[in-house]
Amino acid sequence: EESRKRFQLAKYQLEGCSWTRVVTVTEATPETHQISLSSDRKDLVTTIVEGFRIFPLASGGVEGICNLALPTEFRNVISRPSGSNSCVLNKGKDTAMAGAREFIFVWNVSSEQLLKKFQGHYGRIIQMCSLTEGKWNHAITSSMDRTIKVWDMSTVLEEVHLLARHENEI
Repeated sequence: EESRKRFQLAKYQLEGCSWTRVVTVTEATPETHQISLSSDRKDLVTTIVEGFRIFPLASGGVEGICNLALPTEFRNVISRPSGSNSCVLNKGKDTAMAGAREFIFVWNVSSEQLLKKFQGHYGRIIQMCSLTEGKWNHAITSSMDRTIKVWDMSTVLEEVHLLARHENEI
């Protein structure tokens, strides 16, 4: 019974007409809701109940396996047939960003510490993807509140200052 709950992640390569196992990424992993590749295809990002795990697949990937835990009041659930919450890496691979419910979470990848949590949307975040081509270092989220937002991952940790009772145009 317990052996059926354990999963193995492995990297395969297509050689001619057949697949060859290159490396076992991890022998045992918690139940995984979703698996995706980082935008540069050098890291494997998995969604688990308690958060996210990132595995390096190639040179230039993250340094070792990274475990990013959601705060205890949050859990990843399968929210639709095609998957669960997504986690993306910034261009420098030092920051990871994810969405759960209507909140955005930002972690330091090397320390695995949650750096920031804030409400990014008014409805559940449906999808998150990264746009890290050329000079771009952004994450894009879509939500059940019918909005799509583009987040600059270079400045997402900066403090936001609100102007209370501002009535005039800027």
